[in-house]
Amino acid sequence: MRKVMQVIVSMMISAVMSGCGTSREDIGEMVKKSMQEYLNEDSGYQKYNLKVDNVLVFKNSEYDYKGCAKIIYKGSSHFVIVEISVNDDAFMWRAPPGEFMFVAQ
Repeated sequence: MRKVMQVIVSMMISAVMSGCGTSREDIGEMVKKSMQEYLNEDSGYQKYNLKVDNVLVFKNSEYDYKGCAKIIYKGSSHFVIVEISVNDDAFMWRAPPGEFMFVAQ
């Protein structure tokens, strides 16, 4: 099986993130959508039919967050840690190496 790769995705979202700031819930929804799009489109993950159920987000610092994504695979829940960076008009998420190893079991 091919080695599980690190996931780095960024998306411009200036309309959503402008103003007073973005809530942890909003960030979680944006990361959920971005993760699902990535898992649906990436040739290494498409075949597994992974579903992102939700992403809980916890603030580390002004721009950095940690998240826990609940992924459904073959009817079972798996939890994936994600690192999230946010600024005024963009965000980026990253799953550290090994977080998707459950697909290899």
